[in-house]
Amino acid sequence: MPILRCDGTTACKTIGHAISPAHSGDSIMVATATYSENLTIAVSLNVIGAGATTTIIDGGAVGTVVTISDASATVTLSKLTIQNGSAQYGGGINDRGEIAGWSYDPSTGNGPGS
Repeated sequence: MPILRCDGTTACKTIGHAISPAHSGDSIMVATATYSENLTIAVSLNVIGAGATTTIIDGGAVGTVVTISDASATVTLSKLTIQNGSAQYGGGINDRGEIAGWSYDPSTGNGPGS
């Protein structure tokens, strides 16, 4: 499975920017940082952080942090912390597809249904 780079040599600046050109089966390696993003994933992907305590996706309390929008998508999230989601259902993750792997610190600060 290929590791995605935005232009072939340079890493993407945001996780969303890496997801946009991704193809089913790709892996996105996420560097240590706090990413203020709300992501939608519509293809089968592996999203792999550098470590759950150092790789954080922060939804800013403005919606679901990670939405898996396609019922046929299988997504693996690992070595990540997902925090500050806010939604009636699925504040941290709204999964319409399948979570194949789940390896991160418990999501924190997410609204109802997180």
